[in-house]
Amino acid sequence: MANRIIICVLFSALAAGNAASAANPDVLYERRNAVTVTAHALQNIDACIAAYRELVEKEGSPENVFKYIKALDFKYFSLAPGSGDKEAFEAALSMLDAYCAANPGCGELKHIRYLYMNMWGRYVDILDFSGRSHAVKIKEHGEWLRENAPEFENYAASLTLGRLHYRAPNIIFILTWPDKRKSREYLEEFLRHNPDSFAGRFFLADTLWAVNERGAAKGFYGAVMNEPPRGEYYFEDLRIKKDCKRRVAQLGINY
Repeated sequence: MANRIIICVLFSALAAGNAASAANPDVLYERRNAVTVTAHALQNIDACIAAYRELVEKEGSPENVFKYIKALDFKYFSLAPGSGDKEAFEAALSMLDAYCAANPGCGELKHIRYLYMNMWGRYVDILDFSGRSHAVKIKEHGEWLRENAPEFENYAASLTLGRLHYRAPNIIFILTWPDKRKSREYLEEFLRHNPDSFAGRFFLADTLWAVNERGAAKGFYGAVMNEPPRGEYYFEDLRIKKDCKRRVAQLGINY
């Protein structure tokens, strides 16, 4: 009962839409990129979030919590960034803390580890860390996943760890962390399994640029900017393409 009460209270900060959806949320999530008009995609993902929220209220399983927060992540990171995203990710972290407090041991599950890794990355924006403690939290969850469930979410741990070693603040007297060489190793590992990933190629381009392999970096930047978004990942790719174009402008790269 306490678990359900805590989660229901936190939903007020996370909810996207007031009416519960009778539709199958798994189907709605699979359709998240079925339309390319943002307003229509927002209607679909809001219905998806509402339906997952209803599922979690009825049965707060780790899998349902996982799906619910993944749907939130799609909305606030890929589809409508900047519109309450930080608040949504902070609320998701609070929900995870409450859920794990009410369900001892669930914090060791791969679903929950992934959510913590991803939500901390989102909340601190992974491009602008506000403190070393956040980076350490992401690192701990990412390394556990890579060791114990490397294939989970299409090798997400390798992608996150690669980005983390690129962006985390330097820690005086600790020479092995962060490490641009490790960033490259993790990202190349990720791309071996996901060679057409826009995020993977963009992140690797940043790392290569940082280690002065400018020609290779330009190749990856150019590919991400010029290739059309993949249908299955339309809005996810569109977000990365925009970030890539902004980075290329910042670096003063000409093609």
